[in-house]
Amino acid sequence: MTEAAFYLLADESHDARLEFVVRLARQIWRKGHQIHCHVADQATADALSHAMWSDDESFLPNTTDAHASAQERAITIGTEDIPDRHGVLIQLAGDLPTWFAHFERIIEIVIQTPAVLEPSRRNWMRLKSDGYPITQHDMRS
Repeated sequence: MTEAAFYLLADESHDARLEFVVRLARQIWRKGHQIHCHVADQATADALSHAMWSDDESFLPNTTDAHASAQERAITIGTEDIPDRHGVLIQLAGDLPTWFAHFERIIEIVIQTPAVLEPSRRNWMRLKSDGYPITQHDMRS
């Protein structure tokens, strides 16, 4: 069963959210897990990809091309399902996609803005009512 984790950030900034995703993705990627970052639009995909490639600590190999070979796409970023991905889904796109359950883990990064808080609350309630195990990481204090 898919496990869910919600990271609650104190910040309201989308840039801070992307910076957190880069740090978290780096940790997950170094452990050898596949990662797909599900975003709402191409502009967010491009911004996240750029942040990963230009990370100060070490670049994170990624692609926004869903058709790239598995070797070319250590981390995928996009608006659609990547059918052969089964590791970690970093959910940044509002409501949960219908295909989230084929991932082992789903991670949602929550910033303190209504556009993110409302869908995150709906996602939490959906996952909870469907019986998925959920953990919360409150980074606000």
